[in-house]
Amino acid sequence: MIEIRHRDMGSVLTSVDAESLCGADLAGQDLDCAVLADQALADANLSRCGLRRADLRHANLVGANLSGADLSHANLVGADLTGANLDDAVLNFTHLVGATLAGASLKRVDARGADLRANLRGAHLEQAKLARANLTGADLTGAVLAGADLSRAIVNRARLEGADLRDTLLYRSPLPRGAQPPLRGEHQGGGVRTTYAKKSDKRRPWWQFWR
Repeated sequence: MIEIRHRDMGSVLTSVDAESLCGADLAGQDLDCAVLADQALADANLSRCGLRRADLRHANLVGANLSGADLSHANLVGADLTGANLDDAVLNFTHLVGATLAGASLKRVDARGADLRANLRGAHLEQAKLARANLTGADLTGAVLAGADLSRAIVNRARLEGADLRDTLLYRSPLPRGAQPPLRGEHQGGGVRTTYAKKSDKRRPWWQFWR
């Protein structure tokens, strides 16, 4: 029997009659402030869970389903989320320093203000909200950021080789390392790919702000 307790109150939030939480079905449960540090949660179903301010440091979440979960202000430092599904999840001000999200799906994720100094190689971040996120030194090699909002995000020293930045908004963010403003049409520079926006588009590509 595994009891998941509240971080501050010590009360039992839920219990699972198993020796491990790997593959556990906890979908839709209220686990705010849960203590899950170092827990084995590989392939667990945590979709639509409330995990605000939860302690998930160094947790094994490989292949876990966290779609639609609310992880605002949660601590996921050093957690392994390789191949996890975080589509439509909320990660506002979530701590992910040193976390591994290689190949993870974070489509439409709301990660405004999150600390994403993490391994995001090959991650899918289409239409992600990453305004004011800290991506200093993050590995975004081969990541897909098409349509993502990185306005005012910190991207210093981030690795962007082969990243797809089509229609990505980088308003008032530092110019990504290796990226060069395109002269016309589509540009491949330092592995960064972007395209011109049409006159009718409301969003402007990042390079226009350095003209």
